[in-house]
Amino acid sequence: MRHRWAILGCVVVVLALAVAVGLTQAQGLASPGGRVSVQAPAGTAFTYQGQLRKDGSPYSGTCDFRFGLYDAATGGAQVGTTQARSAVAVTSGLFLIPDLDFGAGAFQGDARWLEVAVRCTGDADYTTLSPRQALTPVPYALYTVAAPWSGLQGVPAGFADGVDNDSGGDITAVTAGSGLSGGGTSGNVTLTLDTGFTDARYWRLLGNSGTISGTHFLGTTDNQPLDFRVQNARALRLEPNPTSPNILGGQGVNSVSAGVHGATIGGGGSASGCGLMSTGACPNRVTDDYGTVGGGRDNQAGDNAGTTSDKSYATVGGGWGNRASGSAATVGGGLGNTASGRNAAVAGGDGNVAAGDYSTICGGQDNAASESRAAVGGGQNNTASGTVSTVAGGQGNTASGPVSAVGGGWENTASDDEATVAGGRSNTASARYATVSGGAENTASGHSSAVGGGHTNQAAGFYATVGGGIDNRATANGATIPGGSGALADHVGQWAYASGTFAAVGDAQAGLFVLRNTSVGNAWTDLYLDGSSAWITVASGRTISFQIMVAGRSNGGESAGYRIQGVVENVAGTTALVGTPVVTPLGEDDAAWDARVTADTREDALRVQVRGNGETIRWVATVQTSEVAW
Repeated sequence: MRHRWAILGCVVVVLALAVAVGLTQAQGLASPGGRVSVQAPAGTAFTYQGQLRKDGSPYSGTCDFRFGLYDAATGGAQVGTTQARSAVAVTSGLFLIPDLDFGAGAFQGDARWLEVAVRCTGDADYTTLSPRQALTPVPYALYTVAAPWSGLQGVPAGFADGVDNDSGGDITAVTAGSGLSGGGTSGNVTLTLDTGFTDARYWRLLGNSGTISGTHFLGTTDNQPLDFRVQNARALRLEPNPTSPNILGGQGVNSVSAGVHGATIGGGGSASGCGLMSTGACPNRVTDDYGTVGGGRDNQAGDNAGTTSDKSYATVGGGWGNRASGSAATVGGGLGNTASGRNAAVAGGDGNVAAGDYSTICGGQDNAASESRAAVGGGQNNTASGTVSTVAGGQGNTASGPVSAVGGGWENTASDDEATVAGGRSNTASARYATVSGGAENTASGHSSAVGGGHTNQAAGFYATVGGGIDNRATANGATIPGGSGALADHVGQWAYASGTFAAVGDAQAGLFVLRNTSVGNAWTDLYLDGSSAWITVASGRTISFQIMVAGRSNGGESAGYRIQGVVENVAGTTALVGTPVVTPLGEDDAAWDARVTADTREDALRVQVRGNGETIRWVATVQTSEVAW
């Protein structure tokens, strides 16, 4: 059941409030018409008497009261502290509070209202009574508010005339304390800041002298960050750390991950507009120990993987959207570059990735160095994917073999160990130590083979070489084509040259062969291209005219030389000499020595043979040919 409480109260005594300078004592009432004189301290407490009704009838019992003083009848601000009185006896509704005290500053002559809350026996909580009770001044208090100087004791001499202009006398003295100069004992005086005092204690805007390193400093002495602001926005933060403090410059969104020490952010960062499709914050971040971001925006030093010590010492110099996520990795600048390998580096450019340990990309766009110690100098869409491989520049080049290299050009490939393409377009060095110097669409596919340049040339044999030209094929080991067009060197050590073709490579060319062997005794001995087994073969449908120069020298110092001229052909798989070759001795120390040629049908070969006269003889023959095929 809800009860209605009501209270009727009044202030029985209100003590006088001091309102004048020098008022420190109160005095009892004088005779009628007299003035108030102050005799003894009056204090600030007053007595409150009231009548409490419950449901319209006077209440008898024991109650707890709370009193609050306010500067308005409703709302307003509370003055002083709430006063509580417990176990107050209420008889026939009447009660007395003899010592309400809201402090010395509660009554300054302004209107006040008393708010009363009551809780009596059986009540669960206090009930705030309404309305608040207005506190009206008693005649004694009204008198003190308007008391004249003549009714007060202890009035200072300067106010004795009742006018607050200090005309009654001067101050005793104004003394300059520490850090001040000036002052005086009469008249107008001034005080001036003593710069000699303050300069020893504060930093001057125009610089300081006499400082002592280790003693004088700017900063904090507690474990809190120190912020420096520009236009009321954080521009620099120094974060304490027992191992190494962090330094954060630039936009306030820049951050160092929790637990990281020794981090440095020089500046940059953006509160918004991180990309074409983003309006969010674009901070610089350091996520691992001793990481550094020099500036720019949306740059990160460290891998941000939760462990702060596994990718330490990473550095991003500046730029936009760069990531140095490998231990001691570096991105100098540019846009969207990544150095994720240990000690990897990207100097700049756009969209470059150095993922291999110790890999390097100097610049360019969308280049990749994905293996250990791989390097790309620049260009676009180049890849160094072999260990210690290098692409110097160009576009679309790939060095995928260990220690392979592409110097530049477009879409060149060095795909085996230590293979090299210097430049050009669509060239391939696909064997170990193979080299293409330039040109277009050339291939060096033999071990240690080389193509100097030209177009669509092939060096497929071991140590084979094509100097240049177009559509030349050096397919045998040690074969050489200096240039021209459409030559085929398909014999060991063959030299071939052509200036064009009828229908196919090698069907109209000149050739040069070198044969050798050692004879013992006086039997016919074959000379070979490799010194042991390789003959000059004649392909089906081919005719070769030849001139052979033969030289021999024995271990005893004898010599001989011969010239052999003739023609050999292969018709439908049968090889034969055309006519009789001419053998001309050019000189002989022993007339028993000799040389000849034969056609070997089984091997389809032109056989060059020599013999001596019991000696051990070294023989060398050079074969010059003109070749045609149908």
